Amino acid sequence: MLTINSLEQLEAYERHRVLVGLFLDNGYSDHVIATVMSAKHGFDANVRSAWHLLVPYRTGFAVDSKLSTNAYDIELARTIINDHGIPNARLPVLLFENYDGDGDAYLVSLAGQSDAQIIRTIGDIADIATREYANGRKDPAEFRSDVTRAIKAQQRLRAAISFARRGTSSAIGLLGIGAALGGGS
Repeated sequence: MLTINSLEQLEAYERHRVLVGLFLDNGYSDHVIATVMSAKHGFDANVRSAWHLLVPYRTGFAVDSKLSTNAYDIELARTIINDHGIPNARLPVLLFENYDGDGDAYLVSLAGQSDAQIIRTIGDIADIATREYANGRKDPAEFRSDVTRAIKAQQRLRAAISFARRGTSSAIGLLGIGAALGGGS
């Protein structure tokens, strides 16, 4: 997990064989920002050079030190959020450049997730990035395209499972209501 304090720093990272993503939040609450920042040491040990999760930060680079929510650069984050037209309801997000041609950017919304779910989402993406880094194509653009495609597939699967669970619980609820109504006659 690295910090940036300008868009130029973001562009410099995009030239390397590494997944580049941004953590963005509106800063209305420090809680999610603190959750993500507190995962820095475990995240860095896991992903090594496979994924740079960039965090807008007022003081520039913060290597091998604890990140402070007070230094989260809300102004830079807001600029990027506005540039990509991300609505507040989707925030916080992990924003990735979309290397497979389906638009300019791809985002993974963390809105409404618990702390454990946020860490799990980041961990799942880290697993994809490290697997592709070890076994994937060597060209930086092809690597990022493969990782982006795998993240999208994983997120679609997660959404389908969540939808199926909601549908199953709704169906069970309806069956329960039907049984209660039918059992009373």
